[in-house]
Amino acid sequence: MKYHIHTKALLTNTEGKILLLKRSDSQQWDLPGGKVEVPELAKEAILREIQEETWINHAGEIHCDFSYTAHGKDNDTYFILLLFKAETNASSIAISDEHSDYLWAEEDYVRSTPMTSWLANALTLYYAKK
Repeated sequence: MKYHIHTKALLTNTEGKILLLKRSDSQQWDLPGGKVEVPELAKEAILREIQEETWINHAGEIHCDFSYTAHGKDNDTYFILLLFKAETNASSIAISDEHSDYLWAEEDYVRSTPMTSWLANALTLYYAKK
């Protein structure tokens, strides 16, 4: 059995809007984040991913607020998503080549915008528990 651990961030600005990044490959909106690289801790991974994808050097409080597990295309692979919540007062960002655009969005937009199915499922469950 294989396990892939991913981190994503619900990164909000001072107005309470959530940062979305548009993936260059699929043109789908996504949250900042990515794979945990061994021997990283999950918190180290999300901080690294935020910095790599947005150039935001996050120094504020960040915590894991939700976890979600999904099957891969075969029954021997599982994806574990750790959803972190953080705030930033960064006034500007610079996106990486992995992304073509960014948007600070209201929660209602985040809830309704098309994303990859496993992330959409995770966010649906996350918002249901609030």
